[in-house]
Parts: sequence; structure tokens; C-alpha cells
Amino acid sequence: MALARLATLAATLALSTTLTAQIVTNGGFETYGGTFRGDGGQQLSPGNTALTSWTIVGSEIAVLQNGNLYGIASHSGNLFLDLAGYTDTGFPKGVSQSLTGLTIGQTYTFSMWLGVFNGDCQNVGLNRCTGPVSARATVGGTTQTFTHNPTGAGNQWANYTMNFVASNSTMLLLIEGITVPGGGAYLGLDDVSVAAAITQPGVVPEPSTYALIATGLALLALGARRRR
Repeated sequence: MALARLATLAATLALSTTLTAQIVTNGGFETYGGTFRGDGGQQLSPGNTALTSWTIVGSEIAVLQNGNLYGIASHSGNLFLDLAGYTDTGFPKGVSQSLTGLTIGQTYTFSMWLGVFNGDCQNVGLNRCTGPVSARATVGGTTQTFTHNPTGAGNQWANYTMNFVASNSTMLLLIEGITVPGGGAYLGLDDVSVAAAITQPGVVPEPSTYALIATGLALLALGARRRR
């Protein structure tokens, strides 16, 4: 029985994934202390502090609520961001947040949802909310650009991720809208998260870990032979 438990442990070390608690605060943008215009949105310019835990960077963006005049909906919850803002210019622009409590040397997974609206964007004009759209995520020296251009009609959200290794216990997360189509009016952002993978799928444990398991298996086998 003990032999089987050690074998199971070895397999678990090689294959399982355990995530730590969520690090990003207000990742769904649901905590917002400002008001909305009659269209169901509001412009957020650098210096605006209404979006809890987030800093507006670059140029103006917009926060939208479900039921807005444009027929665009969140990925989840009631609120989400439009990185194109009300001007649809001034890229790159977006939001940032200081991530704290990181473990130096730990690998973390960043995740976000990007959105477009395929079809007539209500009260804005034909097809002005479609893809492709591009956004960039940066944490420390790790940066990656993601392009979202789905097929299908209506609200189209997709999840994008990247891994980074913490070089400090506090690091800045920066998410920027980069481009929208010519005349484009929408680049959705929702449900941002960062979590640490304690054991990542497909990652081989340290040789010392396997050596310890092998020693335990050998001792158990030896003990079993002596008892026989």
C-alpha cells in the first residue's frame, strides 16, 4: 500500500496543477465608484481613481455596464472595460495595477478576456465593434501581445494567458490596448487574474525530488523482500 502511495505521489508531482489565491484586486472591474452617462458608459482618463485598485494609463478608456446603448455585454458580471474609449485613438492605453505578495522565483499565470462585437454595433455604426483587436500585457521584463479576431455573431470573448517569473515581491501589471480596425470603436477587457502555479502540468520536478521518491521506493521494496 505504501509503495502504491509513493507511485501516486510521483505521478501527481509530474501532472497536477495547484493554483494559489487570486492576486489581482478587482479583476472583473465590478468595484467602480463613479457614475454612468445615459449611454451606460463613462470615460476614464489618467488620474481618475473611480475604478478601484486600477490606474488609467496612456489615454482615456471607458467603463461600460450591461444594458448599455451599444448592445455590448460583459464576459461575466455587470461591468467591463472598453480600451478604445470614447475617442478610439491614443493607443497604446489601458490600465495598470501593482501586484504585491509575490514569491521571488515563482512562476505565475496571467489571464485576461478580450472582447469584440461581430455585427452591427448599435448606435455607433455598422461593424465598428468587430475585430481584429490587439492588446499587450506586461509584467516586469515579460511582455506579450495578443490579437483577438473571432468568427461568429454578437459578443465574442476569448481568454488569453501568459506566464511570468516573479523577480520581485511587488511588480507592476500593465494591460494596454494596442490597435483596433480602422474606424473601430471597441476593445473589450474583462476578468483579469494572476495566480501562482505550485506544480505546473508537464513540468518535470527537480531531480532531487525524483531521487527522494526513488530512495523511498527502493527502501519499501527491500523491506517487502525481507518480510517475505
